[in-house]
Amino acid sequence: MHDIPITITGNITKTPTIQYLQSGAAVLRMTVASTPQYYSKAEQGYVDGETTYMPIELRSAGSTKHNDYIERQADIYRSGDRVIVTGKLVTRSRPEGDDTKRWNVVMVDEMGPSSRFADIEIKRPHKATQSPSAPAAPAAPAANFPTRHLPSQQQPPLRGYTPES
Repeated sequence: MHDIPITITGNITKTPTIQYLQSGAAVLRMTVASTPQYYSKAEQGYVDGETTYMPIELRSAGSTKHNDYIERQADIYRSGDRVIVTGKLVTRSRPEGDDTKRWNVVMVDEMGPSSRFADIEIKRPHKATQSPSAPAAPAAPAANFPTRHLPSQQQPPLRGYTPES
């Protein structure tokens, strides 16, 4: 089976939904609408092309950690948000009467907000920290690496550079 890599930039058409499979894995589903624009000499400006609506799926491996990630993504994105999605284009099918219905879906590898028309603020998940009463131990130098070669502090990267205080 050959993977077909694809990247789509567009707007989410409706608020994403989560479904839980029998295996316990979470699946986030949404549709992204992408409308190309081209320059028209006749119109003397940019004209919208035909909109493509692409179903998107973000699947977890079924673990609590992966499901938490899927749920976090569902909380982040809403209808109308502009996103950049990269993944693999796959064809799904199911019998429908005497025929077989087929459709394409993008299986997400990475997804993020587009900053083209919006300001983006990145918030990283909180990591567990040590209590103030227990100071962190200094990192030990790597084995067989003499400590005299370790710099005492970072040197300025360029001549004339002065660090801000």
